[in-house]
Amino acid sequence: MSEFVNTIDLLGDNAVLDSIIDKSITEFNDDVITSIGWDAFHSCKNLNSVSLPNVKKIEHGCFNSSGIREAYMPLLEELGGDTFRWSSLTSVDFPVLTKIGTYDFDNCHSLLNVRLPLLGTLGNASFNLCSKLTTVDLGVANNIGQYVFNGCSQLTRFILRNTSKVCGLAGTSSFGSTPIANGTGYIYVPRELIEDYKVATNWSTYANQFRALEDYTVDGTTTGELDETKI
Repeated sequence: MSEFVNTIDLLGDNAVLDSIIDKSITEFNDDVITSIGWDAFHSCKNLNSVSLPNVKKIEHGCFNSSGIREAYMPLLEELGGDTFRWSSLTSVDFPVLTKIGTYDFDNCHSLLNVRLPLLGTLGNASFNLCSKLTTVDLGVANNIGQYVFNGCSQLTRFILRNTSKVCGLAGTSSFGSTPIANGTGYIYVPRELIEDYKVATNWSTYANQFRALEDYTVDGTTTGELDETKI
């Protein structure tokens, strides 16, 4: 399998159904592939980890309903929707990802934390019902769609680092049934933007939950810059 895969730079649609990929695989490593097609690893329940250092784009449903827990994709820029839906990912850390579609991480019940420093827009319901998600760290986000974090019942820390403007929020449904909505979770933004967020459309619902990013700490014992090694 690996000898065949390493001769191409694009893994096409339905690779499992076409028997290009063995559905029983537990890991997949390839340093040549740059793009993966629709549903390529759909329902690969035994798949635990992938290492794809040169992949830049993943199409719709690629890892949907798979067992994937770890994904190393440092050049990944775009997801096509439903990509990791119902998968077993434990963390999301894609340093150059700029685009995600609807339901990309929906119902990832093992997901604990998210770090996306270059993501601009979060598609509708992209992290819907991630029941263990506690921390989200976004660098330049400028728009959050509907139902993005709906049902994330453990989401207590939501971090927006963009210092240039207030991030758009499509509706209060984005944080439905979260600690942020019930008053026990917090939204951390740059200090100079706190007052703007408190009166911004839809954000004003959570006015009492805003805190200065500069004062963020995990354990509450010190103040200062957020310690990324602890989230």
